[in-house]
Amino acid sequence: MAHPLIAYGAQQVAGHAASRAPKLLAGTLAGLLMLLLVLVLVVLHVNYEQQQEGIGDSSGLPALAQPFVRIYEDAAKVYGVNPFLLMAVHEDETNYGTADLPGVKTGVNFAGCCAGPMQFLITGGATVEQGGSGGTWAGFATAYEKAKLDRPDSYPGRQERHPNIYDNYDAIYAAAKYFAGLGAGTNLDKRTYNALLSYKGTPPASIPFATHDYERAKALEQLAATSGGDLGGTGGALPDVPGSKARVDPQTGEANAPEDAPEAVKRMIAAGNRINHMSYVYGGGHPNYLTANGLDCSSSTSYVLHAGGVFPSTAAWVSGNFMNWGDSGPGRWVTIYAHGGHIWTIIAGIRFDTSHYGPTMPAGSGPRWSSNLNRPTAGFAVRHPPGL
Repeated sequence: MAHPLIAYGAQQVAGHAASRAPKLLAGTLAGLLMLLLVLVLVVLHVNYEQQQEGIGDSSGLPALAQPFVRIYEDAAKVYGVNPFLLMAVHEDETNYGTADLPGVKTGVNFAGCCAGPMQFLITGGATVEQGGSGGTWAGFATAYEKAKLDRPDSYPGRQERHPNIYDNYDAIYAAAKYFAGLGAGTNLDKRTYNALLSYKGTPPASIPFATHDYERAKALEQLAATSGGDLGGTGGALPDVPGSKARVDPQTGEANAPEDAPEAVKRMIAAGNRINHMSYVYGGGHPNYLTANGLDCSSSTSYVLHAGGVFPSTAAWVSGNFMNWGDSGPGRWVTIYAHGGHIWTIIAGIRFDTSHYGPTMPAGSGPRWSSNLNRPTAGFAVRHPPGL
């Protein structure tokens, strides 16, 4: 039997321990909660920093996308979607609002249903003055009201009437809100792909279109991450030369655009310079020349025409398709020679071709510039982009 004092002491110790237990437990819980709060704040800060990064270095992105980079970023942040998703759809639908097709700058598309840079469904108001009405557009036209970025005073396609389905700023925010409603998130993942399936129509018909834009969005994201690649970049533009004829540098093989040429022609020449070193790969760049490591005659031509804003698709055509493209005969600035097995172009008085007919710089296969115009033309359909 324990001594009474020992027993009493044990009781006192037990009593003190029991009285301290709730305090110790409370202190421990408070410490854990504080630690959890710190961890949450750290995660939120990291996420905020990642969101603040947005697109990041845009120097490697397509030239036509550059004026809209800040708009993509803000719209994506406001509605919780991926900025490269918006960029890819903007590019695919209307080549960043520059395509000279029905329904892009006024009216409705060939299907008679959709309009504007992001091709929203409307039921009326198909003029710039009216700005579109009804349809899907009606539910998203005012999406810009939540923008954190003030509407710029100047950007391509800015319309006086606002909101306007033909205005790039309004259309980008509307698309961001629409994608958010369809379930897209900030990552290029299954949620975003499923949202694209709905944006592009109804599966299974929409699958190839959604897949194309999804892969293009990932490619654009990679271009931004690597700050410029062989394709899709803004490089390639050299100082203009006087007059109306381009000049091929014999040392580099790159071309200088003429001062008198339209901007579309200068963009084509810059695009040709960006791929002037690439190798020839039969079937390379099909269907998407913007992510290719090698090109053939038709994909390189598609790329150059796309850069000029006259060929809206990022899916390269085969040469035979160009036999009836554009207007018949030679153009003032651009002439295309096409048949079922080959295609080449004359742009501002110089030839862009994968069949060289003489030495080229740089050496090797692939698309190259040449001042040599003595190339057989028999059997080729002769076409040109409208207006050029």
